[in-house]
Parts: sequence; structure tokens; C-alpha cells
Amino acid sequence: MTQIVDSSFEWLTGDCKVASKAYAMRILYEAGKLKTWIYPEMEIILESGYPKHSAAYKSAAKDVLKKIRKSL
Repeated sequence: MTQIVDSSFEWLTGDCKVASKAYAMRILYEAGKLKTWIYPEMEIILESGYPKHSAAYKSAAKDVLKKIRKSL
């Protein structure tokens, strides 16, 4: 699980296509149900990247952030 989480964070913060970032968001959301430290880290990354990315990224980030905030 650690390798999946690490890879997903790399995809989310790295220079890759939006689809990879969206999949990484969803993987990390599911992993965050088991590991409590993931959601706070994800929120920071998604909020800081929100103004810099495309509409597709914003849509995926908005959806995941909404789910995170609902689960807290």
C-alpha cells in the first residue's frame, strides 16, 4: 500500500497528464480511508494546484475535496 500511495502522490504533484492526476486523486481518497495522514496532505496539494490547472483537474479536485470534507 505504501508504494501505491507514494506513486499516487508523485503523479499528483508531478508533470503528467490530467487523467493520471485524477486517477491519483481517487486512489489517494480511497487510501485515506485507511491512513489518516493522507487527507490533510491531499487537501494542501489540491488547493494549491487548483488555480494552475485545467478545468478537468479542477472538476476532479473539487469532487475529491468535497468527499474529503464530508467524511471529516
